[in-house]
Amino acid sequence: MFLCARCDNSTSDGPTCALCKRQFDFPCSGISETYFRKLGARRGSWRCSDCVNNPSSSNNDPQLVAQLDEMKDTLNTIKRQLEPLASLVEDVKTIKADISHLKDSVELAHSSVGKVSNSLERLDDRVKTLEHEINNLKKMQDEVSKMNEDMQEKEQWARANNVEIKGIPMKSSENLYELVSQVSQVIGCQVRREDINYIARVPNLHEKTVKNIIMAVGCVVTQYFTTLFTYLKYIKHSAYAHMAFNNRFTKENYIAASRRHGSLSLKDIGYHGDGKIYVNDHLTLHNKALLREAKILAKEKNCKYIWTRHCKILARKTDTSPIFRIKVKQDLLKI
Repeated sequence: MFLCARCDNSTSDGPTCALCKRQFDFPCSGISETYFRKLGARRGSWRCSDCVNNPSSSNNDPQLVAQLDEMKDTLNTIKRQLEPLASLVEDVKTIKADISHLKDSVELAHSSVGKVSNSLERLDDRVKTLEHEINNLKKMQDEVSKMNEDMQEKEQWARANNVEIKGIPMKSSENLYELVSQVSQVIGCQVRREDINYIARVPNLHEKTVKNIIMAVGCVVTQYFTTLFTYLKYIKHSAYAHMAFNNRFTKENYIAASRRHGSLSLKDIGYHGDGKIYVNDHLTLHNKALLREAKILAKEKNCKYIWTRHCKILARKTDTSPIFRIKVKQDLLKI
């Protein structure tokens, strides 16, 4: 039992002030018994309202002074530990600014990527359009090639009755029919005047060469003049002679007789000199150039035979290999 320091009433239980050491009953202490019990170990540091409102009254308490000094030391330690935090805060601010700039850069990059993506889409559309046009162009090129091939076939077919005689020099006031008759006698294939549709010298591919004789069998006159003007358009100085038969069989017999006879020379028809005379099919300019390329390539690739028959260019690599026809430049790859 003790007397309450405030009301002097006798009581059996109550808190004791940690500073002034006075005891109070619960009503005078200002704290309930339940709350005081919950303080546990902190009940030893409880202070009365007088000491709380007037802390100077406790300055002479050695225990309290020690506690205050300890708290100051702790605060100083915490203060020293928090000093680097200021620079850390500045670093965080700098990082935040950098992150903000980085965010702006990322947004700008994203915008640029969007523009590039749109450009790529437009470029892809243009590429698709270009591919479509290229496919159309290829089809057109194929059609033009086919048309050109057909035209070459028809032009060559128009010359199917023609014979070309090379190597006979030109003379003033010459009679081409007599020259052809002399050649005919030598090869053993007589040709009547009525078998010949037309005979003349027409332009040659090379200037300074002997103008050749072309003899046409059943050649349409308009086709002849078309061919003649075509030659004259590109070649101004030299020419070869054109002779047309009225019958293709007569023409083929004439070519065959010449080949059976073999080599012909100018001496065989009464000319001076050792020049050779050649009797061949009358090829178009395209086929003549193609035949020339085929012969050159055949020498390089050891292709044994290159010849013409019925105005067609034929080739055979060896004596036993199959015969193939050369119609266009791509066929030269077969050699």
